Amino acid sequence: MNILHVGSIANVPQTLCNEWRKLEYYSDVISFEQKENHKIGIDFYYPMDYSIISRIKKLDILAGIIPDYDLVHFHYSTGLPFGLDLPLWKDQQIVMHFHGDDIRGKKVPRMIKKYADFIYVSTPDLLEYASNCKADVLYIPNPIDLDDYKIIGTGVGEEKDTINIVHAPSDRARKGTEWICRAIDRLRGNGFKINFNLVENMNHWDAVKYYKSADIIIDQLLVGWYGMVAIEGMALGKPVCCYIRDDLLDKYDPQVVNINKDNLYENLKSLIQDYDFRREIGMSGRRYVEKYHDSRKVVKMLYR
Repeated sequence: MNILHVGSIANVPQTLCNEWRKLEYYSDVISFEQKENHKIGIDFYYPMDYSIISRIKKLDILAGIIPDYDLVHFHYSTGLPFGLDLPLWKDQQIVMHFHGDDIRGKKVPRMIKKYADFIYVSTPDLLEYASNCKADVLYIPNPIDLDDYKIIGTGVGEEKDTINIVHAPSDRARKGTEWICRAIDRLRGNGFKINFNLVENMNHWDAVKYYKSADIIIDQLLVGWYGMVAIEGMALGKPVCCYIRDDLLDKYDPQVVNINKDNLYENLKSLIQDYDFRREIGMSGRRYVEKYHDSRKVVKMLYR
């Protein structure tokens, strides 16, 4: 079976592609995104804008590539808005993989409902928006290659004089960055020595260097689930703070410190003051990632 991944978001297509190859399947990735921090593993890269001319070029490129594959795995979007191009690929098996605001608060477009053989969502909160489809809708945890993320933990030994806290918002408003900055300022005002790094607009692997040096990683306050920054942080053995909706917390029990704008200050204070607490959360997060996000296990799930 030949598998083509279309799109590039949070390194997910590349990671899945590499795992398929390890299983000796023929797999490639094509990306049209302009801003691309995850170029490793992309076999066909055509950065384009969203103009009509670019969309026509995009379809022409896909028409020359897709016939060589048995299964086409679209990430975030297909060749045209609302899946309007899917009838063109009816000879292939089609996967539609939603990753966030492509589906959150919306409905699955009619053409995707009609033509997709498989529909996946990368976070369980998205399941509620993808209903009444011909295909089964499944939550597929975002994969991570653990060979790239060795356990570092939160440091060894005694309490540190200065705590490194990292927050890497892809969108400040959606991540609740304003509230996080307020909590950091309040902690500093009360005498806590904090080195706070806002990691934005940089290459992915440069950002990972900040995660590796962190004592605490803060993901987000508003969505109700965690993203790739949290997964990478947990994989490194770092304590991760993130808001998890109560219903999802009860069902999936992710190993993060569950925060919101009201309890953020107290939770950060507890983590800063208690090295053992930081270490315990970090190690439980690593075990959680090994169980659910290991790319080898995720691809086996897709295989089934």
